Amino acid sequence: MVKKIIAAVVVTAALAFAATAVLGIWIVKCEKFLETTEITLELDLPKNSNFNEFYERVFAHLNTPPYFREYLIRVKKADRRIKYGYYRAENTLLKDYLENILRGTQSTLKVTIPEGYNIHDIAAVLENTKIISAEEFLKTALDDTFIFSLTGVQAPTIEGFLYPDTYFFPPYTKADYIIRTMYMNFQRNLPEDFDARAEEKGLSFYDALILASIVQKETYIDEEAKTVASVFYNRLKKRMRLQADPTIIYGKYAEFDGNIRKEDIKDGENPYNTYVIRGLPPTPISNPDRQSLEAAAYPADTPFLYFVARQDGTHVFSKTYDEHRRQVYLHQIRRGK
Repeated sequence: MVKKIIAAVVVTAALAFAATAVLGIWIVKCEKFLETTEITLELDLPKNSNFNEFYERVFAHLNTPPYFREYLIRVKKADRRIKYGYYRAENTLLKDYLENILRGTQSTLKVTIPEGYNIHDIAAVLENTKIISAEEFLKTALDDTFIFSLTGVQAPTIEGFLYPDTYFFPPYTKADYIIRTMYMNFQRNLPEDFDARAEEKGLSFYDALILASIVQKETYIDEEAKTVASVFYNRLKKRMRLQADPTIIYGKYAEFDGNIRKEDIKDGENPYNTYVIRGLPPTPISNPDRQSLEAAAYPADTPFLYFVARQDGTHVFSKTYDEHRRQVYLHQIRRGK
């Protein structure tokens, strides 16, 4: 009887050992597959994605070891650990790619915001890049409570505070994080004495920012920015209207078709129409780069009150209206005939 019990124990132990050995070999094969297989894939896992969807999109087309799905569930606990988000792989080892998904280490999308873009332009770029919907971004960009908590400025829009640059965000990034990131970059590129320089010019910080945003839209040539700024400062000092076309365009952004008409210039309902209002418009009209910010803080010392664009995008500056009219004829009217 004892011999039979001993034999049974030995057999059971042998079977357990064999099972353990087989299990160990199976795990090793699965891990080796992860460590030696490269994958190129763009995976967007929305919220509430289940394990089956994840497995089908990542592993179903691969020549996996037997019962690999069970390995992911029982050994890696992947069915409970996958995190939604965006994951990009380019000749990436499956082991690293899987770990990124289980940790929630998302890939990022590159987005470039050109200088002079306004918040509506930025919202469209972010949506087209699939980072966030334009509607969700604009909701936060127009939240005056959030804007005040971030900037300390009572403003109805974050316009002017979003620095134009190249950024990397994962999809589903929250609007407040995007805005905070761009605002911090704005702070890094703002001249240190911007406030003091604005005060010397008789402007508040926010007014100087508005001026910088107009300069940005009037010229994209760095060497001209300070001269353009001087024209606007000179006009403000003489209580002349700024008469800046980009402000009209911003005020009718939603319906602007590319042409400024006479009725647009006379439109008293447009609060951004600097052909009608005196002084600066109520908010910035774009998000300026460092050159435009510096131009607003350090304008050139000139007698100019007018400027007109040449065909190559540069400008001719004039001191008198008669001189300006001649330049308009030479560079726009005559060339247009």
